[in-house]
Amino acid sequence: MRIAEPVAQRVRRELAHRSSEEQHHACELASILQSLDNLLTYPWLKRRVEQGVLKLHGWYFNIDSGALMAYSARQQQFLPLVCPIERARHLHERPWPDSAKT
Repeated sequence: MRIAEPVAQRVRRELAHRSSEEQHHACELASILQSLDNLLTYPWLKRRVEQGVLKLHGWYFNIDSGALMAYSARQQQFLPLVCPIERARHLHERPWPDSAKT
């Protein structure tokens, strides 16, 4: 997917010291944030968001653990909505590079 390539490049550059699994996870999360930003390039969507008529949500589902996470712009991290405690304890940590969300 060409749309996610800038995210993948940024993750590879900024998280080169991390395992490929961690990089993959960071790409997944950062791609969600990129998708939200891309949606706001549509004037009619941006206008509705600014008017408070429409809210955009970025959710991530980890199929391995069953964790469902939602991005919190206020806290700038993905937070658990449905999260098996033991297996997803680390998922709340911020694995994507700081520059993934501008």
